[in-house]
Amino acid sequence: MKVETVILQAVLSYIILFIISKILGKKQIAQLEFSDYVIGISIGSIAAAMAIEPEIPAFHFIIAMVIFAVLDFLITKISRKAVFLKKFFKGKPLILIEQGKIIYKNLKKSNLDLNELLGQCRIKGYFQINEIDYCIFESNGELSILPNSDKREVTAKDFKLPEEKIELSKELIIDGNIIYRALIQINKDTKWLTNILKLKYENDLKNILLATYVDSKKELYVYYKDDTDKKTINIK
Repeated sequence: MKVETVILQAVLSYIILFIISKILGKKQIAQLEFSDYVIGISIGSIAAAMAIEPEIPAFHFIIAMVIFAVLDFLITKISRKAVFLKKFFKGKPLILIEQGKIIYKNLKKSNLDLNELLGQCRIKGYFQINEIDYCIFESNGELSILPNSDKREVTAKDFKLPEEKIELSKELIIDGNIIYRALIQINKDTKWLTNILKLKYENDLKNILLATYVDSKKELYVYYKDDTDKKTINIK
């Protein structure tokens, strides 16, 4: 295999990929939907093979890339005409949090675990579930969050008021499992937690999706897997 041939085919594959991308439109990686992701991987693999397999005629690779590009174009056009096909090819948004309540069945459908959901909410600037009215898992993998209507846009500094110290909530139970290090941090034990939650049996933990505790407010927020409203427990 000549080095010159590899260089030539690599440059040619890059040019073809660039042209196809310009035709199909620009999308960031985070914005790719299911069909776009599949098409992108396929075209990229074909372009890579084209660069290192000069024994196969270049036009074979070009034809294959063009076919995938045409398929993506047709899927996009068809999806705009038929809603059910759009849901099939592109996926559909899922409501993960509604009125401060985690929708467990949708969380399972999203293939996100609870830690990933909480982490993404924190990245968006929301450190407590009860700050969120709606959290929607979009078909491109992004989270859209609508905060509570009473969440202020202005700050205490705007009115020259003393700033209130913000405290992160401690996650004591995640998906039915007790987080023992969090209990240690608040100087509590398992017996205290089970008594507060009025749990008679260990299996009752499996019904709890999430339990968070705010020490300064002495409040425990409990979210259940059966999609019932969250419970706020004031601890004296």
